[in-house]
Amino acid sequence: MARLTAGQWTPLYLGLAIAGGVIFLGWLGYLLLTSGGFWGKRSTQAGTNAIAATVSLGLILAIVNLLILRFGESVDLTEGQLFTLAPQSQEIVKNLSQPLKVWVFEQVPNPQDRKLLQNYQRHNPENFQFQYVDPRAEVGLSEAFQVQTEGEVFVEYGDEQQPVQTLSEAQRLSETQLTNAIQKIQQDRTAVVYFLQGHGEPPLSEGEASLSEAVAGLENRGYQVQPLNLAQSGSIPEDATAIVIAGPQRPLLDGEVTALNGFLADGGSLLLLLDPTIDSALTPLLKDWGITLDNRLIIDASGIGNQIGFGPAFPLVTSYGDHPITQDFSNGISVFPFSRRSPPRKWKAWKRSVS
Repeated sequence: MARLTAGQWTPLYLGLAIAGGVIFLGWLGYLLLTSGGFWGKRSTQAGTNAIAATVSLGLILAIVNLLILRFGESVDLTEGQLFTLAPQSQEIVKNLSQPLKVWVFEQVPNPQDRKLLQNYQRHNPENFQFQYVDPRAEVGLSEAFQVQTEGEVFVEYGDEQQPVQTLSEAQRLSETQLTNAIQKIQQDRTAVVYFLQGHGEPPLSEGEASLSEAVAGLENRGYQVQPLNLAQSGSIPEDATAIVIAGPQRPLLDGEVTALNGFLADGGSLLLLLDPTIDSALTPLLKDWGITLDNRLIIDASGIGNQIGFGPAFPLVTSYGDHPITQDFSNGISVFPFSRRSPPRKWKAWKRSVS
């Protein structure tokens, strides 16, 4: 059983098997020499049946353990699916086109971290591998990855290496950071996202009412974030993948709107986060793309938001219906402050590049 479940022989397993076999054969020989009618007794038959049943049960248990060890699947029964990878993580690791390896430079592996890595590996055992390295014993590997402190984690994909995080007793391996690192190392080029500035938009640096968390989230996913002041630059940079207009407090200039429209016509992407009470002068651009904004607000008259400190202008959503876009939202809570109504309309030229 030990050989079948462990997959290899050790001196201990072999010694126990030989000792057990010798004792069993010696016992049978002793019975044959001392009891002439031994095999004809009813007690012998009953004992033989018991031994056969015991051996059969042992073999069954060995086979079951072997199957569980090699082909076992775990089921996460926790309410919040605490031990299940997020759908995005599963999708990214399933789509690995070539082998990727996670290197953990830690002397004593943490069971929680190892379990997380095994969850990744289960979705793509061919292309996802991981290895724990003792940085004190494997000096060559530590120097190759330029490890500075114990607990550093790297992902290796092809000829490239990407740091993930540094582990500690208080900070264990993060699924979010690992998934972002896997996504980032697969990108052929760095996508650049520009945030429009110069019209009272929130700053990108840390501070009150800033966009620093959004910037950090994009950077963790491999994007490069830059500010863009069209009044100063006069044009949109050629490396722009997307432009974000987040809460302008003053109208955009006609030249800026024209430049943005040209950017969209060339296949660029634009994300608009507009305050319904402020005129951003983007109506001509939106009209060209078949979009009409309704300045009326959605009011939540149910009173649910009041129970957690939100007013009627902060609609809460807890039920998302049956749709592929929201199938992974589960029973989460979404808040939509100062949201506008979407009026009935006919789309003239809707494209994915306008959000």
